[in-house]
Amino acid sequence: MRTLRLGKRGITLHDKLMDACADSASEEEMALDLLGIDPVKEPIRARKALRSHLKRVLWFLHKGYRELFPT
Repeated sequence: MRTLRLGKRGITLHDKLMDACADSASEEEMALDLLGIDPVKEPIRARKALRSHLKRVLWFLHKGYRELFPT
């Protein structure tokens, strides 16, 4: 089982990412506003960082929450 190591900041960021996705924010907006990475200056880094965070959000939504709320 994958260890869940999300602190308050991580959960807050993931919550903001989910809200941004629900609001149809662009990848560029999310990278700049939520991760503080300028996608114009660092497009590859911005894309990789954002997609990495989004993968963790999806993992958490589908599997990771079980570690917080075991049955």
